[in-house]
Formats: sequence, structure tokens, C-alpha cells
Amino acid sequence: MLGRSATLHCVTILALVSTLWQHRVEGKGVCYDSFDYANMDAHFTTIKSRFDAVRTYQTQNTLLGLLWPNGTNTTVHVPDGPNSIDVAARHNLLIYAGVWIRSPFFEADLQAAIDGASRHPASVKAILIGNEDLSNGLSLQTMVDTINEAKARIRATPGLEHIPVGTVQTDGDWIKYPSLAAVCDVVGVNMYAFFDPYDFSTINNVIPHMNHRWQAMVSRFGKKALLTETGWPTDGGGPFRNHQASIESAIKHFWDVQDWMDTNGGEHPMYFMFHDNPAKSTDIATLFENYFGLAYPSGAWKFDVYNRPVPDPRWSLPFKIATSRDHVLRCDGGGLFKGPSDNANDRWSYDVNTHQVKCWQQGTCLDGFWDSANRFTVH
Repeated sequence: MLGRSATLHCVTILALVSTLWQHRVEGKGVCYDSFDYANMDAHFTTIKSRFDAVRTYQTQNTLLGLLWPNGTNTTVHVPDGPNSIDVAARHNLLIYAGVWIRSPFFEADLQAAIDGASRHPASVKAILIGNEDLSNGLSLQTMVDTINEAKARIRATPGLEHIPVGTVQTDGDWIKYPSLAAVCDVVGVNMYAFFDPYDFSTINNVIPHMNHRWQAMVSRFGKKALLTETGWPTDGGGPFRNHQASIESAIKHFWDVQDWMDTNGGEHPMYFMFHDNPAKSTDIATLFENYFGLAYPSGAWKFDVYNRPVPDPRWSLPFKIATSRDHVLRCDGGGLFKGPSDNANDRWSYDVNTHQVKCWQQGTCLDGFWDSANRFTVH
């Protein structure tokens, strides 16, 4: 990169021009937040149409609406909810059943996972104890003790000896606390390009950076490693560390990650998440947390998750970028300026793979910056 503004990046076009569609259905996993567990059956029907596995954060849903103010076990009546494993089995979905440990109801949730797995042992791929707990104040020793307790109870249940037990933490915490993997059959890894500093990950190079982080997990933990969360919000503002929440970026990220998951991420890599949870954040600075869903809170898909959008083939042809005064954008000799058309240096092309606009004649990217000679230039 040259010049004083070398940190600028190539212009990116994320608008979806999709007059043609390529059919695509694959078996991958998706995360499910059971805040609306009354509609879990309908949600799992929708999930099964696109994915073959689901990851939940808890297994029992009866106590989700209970209150425990000030750390006490004060409760209110709520309707009984379904066991997530039972629902997954009904819909022929494999399940990575979660057990939530940062509440007074860990015992009830663990027992629900054991009971559900006993009824449907072939449906349960793993039981995952906790989620990002090291980042939320729990100590390494607490995690080790809790996982060992859960594993002992699961292993002691006839018919469940084969079910792997593990936990889910961020990749940063796995690097910081690698010894936790010793008590795990599954090392669940949450990692998001959206939360990376912009210098390391942009919407145009998410996959190389994500792959670098994933290989760091594989090199440490081998086949135990499983990608348990990654995603991009469709709304909620920004920029957050210069990353923008938008439907266009989310669609691009989803399909790029699906391609990457063909050969990476473990047996059933998980995308975050099925549907939006509108109550997740009320802080205007983090409203994007409410919009990571592939579906709206109702369970209706936000976009076509079955068919990859294929850009209009006209994008492969050279085009001109006109100004409001009948001039065009030109890139003569690597410079960038407006002027009359010459049918050579004023032709541009769109790279559908990198989502960059390039000068047809020069092959330079439309990335304007002031060079050391105070000339406006393109890379």
C-alpha cells in the first residue's frame, strides 16, 4: 500500500444483483435460542429443511421463565416447556444439547439432557456444558469440576457411555486456558470475524482470517475442535470496530462460511443463529446482538438460505462510472480523476469473487488515496 491513506480499502459492492439462482442445500448445523420454546416444533421443522443438526444452549425449557432475583430461587409459574432433545428427535435432527451452568437450575438442565439422551441416544451428537463461561467470570477450576461432574453422571447412565461431553468457549479463552480441553471430548469454539479489529478482518477477507484462527484451534486440539458459533448481524447499526451490520454483509458472510464449512469446522460446524432474539440487548451500542438470526423472531427466513445468489452476468462486462455533469471516472496512468470518455481508461469491471471495482485498462482497484506527491491515485 502506498501514500498517506494506505489504510483505505478497495471499494466493495455488496448489493445483491441476482437475476439467476443456483440451487444449494447442505447439511450443516445452526444454533437455537429457545426463548420462544412454545414454537420449538415449528422452528425445528424449518431448521430441518436447511440443516441436519442443531445446537441448543439448554435442554430443559420448563424453568426458563422462572425468576431468581438477588440470587435466590424465588419462582413464578410458567407453562411446561419441551425437552429440546425430544423435539430434535421428532424432526430427525441431530442435536448438540446444551446445559446452561450460570443459573440455579444447572442440576435440572443436566438431568433433562440425561433423560432426553436416554430416550433418543442416536439423536445426541454431544452434550455441551456451558457457553463462554470463562469470559463471564467462571474460573478454570470451576469449569473443570463442573464438566467432570456432568461427565460422571452421563457416563454412569446406561446407554449413554458413547455420548461425547465437552464445553463451548471463545477461541481466545481456549488459547488462554488450553488445559480445559483435557477433560473434554468436544472443544466447542465460538469465533466471530464481526468482532475482530478491522485491520485483521474485513468483509472481503473474513475467510482467510477465520481459517487462520480455526487452524490455531486444530493445531492445539485436533479432532476435538468443533466450530460452535460464527455469524454476522443483519441489522443493529455500526460500525462496530469498523464492521457494519447489514443484510448484504450477512448474506455474503453466510454463503462464504458455508463454503468454508465444507472442509473445516469439525463434524457439524454451527452457524449463529436460527432466529433473532429481540430482547438480547437494549444498549444502543450493541443492538446488533439482537439481529444475528437467519430468520426473524417469527421463524421466517430473512433471505433465501437454500440458493446462493448469482450476480447478474452483466457485471462481467466493462462499464463506465458517470458523474452528474456528463464526465466519467478515469484511471489514466494509475491516477484517478473525472473527465471526458475515451473508451479506454474510463472502463471499469466488477470482480464477483472479491467484490471489488477495478480499472479495466490498468487492473488497478478503485481505492482512491493521496500519494506522496499529493496526487490522487488508485491501487
